Amino acid sequence: MTKLSSTLSLNQLKQAVQLKEQITGLENELAAILGGSVAAPAIATAPAKTGRGGARTMSPEARARIAAAQKARWAVYRQSKGTAPKSIRASKRTISPIHRARLAAAQKARWAKYRKAMGN
Repeated sequence: MTKLSSTLSLNQLKQAVQLKEQITGLENELAAILGGSVAAPAIATAPAKTGRGGARTMSPEARARIAAAQKARWAVYRQSKGTAPKSIRASKRTISPIHRARLAAAQKARWAKYRKAMGN
């Protein structure tokens, strides 16, 4: 059913209620004739959305196919470059404990200077 706007007069609202009651009575009469309940009228249902709505989901099989295809594309790319994929651990950089201590001391000095300037 459509939204009722505030511009409807009292007579129009009374007429709408009367029509709704007549429709309900006719539906009940039809149900009695057919020997069962009648489905809700199409007017009462929300209008169907056009187009695709909501989040799209993908089956695990489809995700696996896409992942396998992407891995194959990367393998071809690496083969053409003549490089092998690096392991994650080998590509990670580390810092020596001495340099780490120097960086920490420098950062502490910067914070001390900032706190002194702010009056804390």
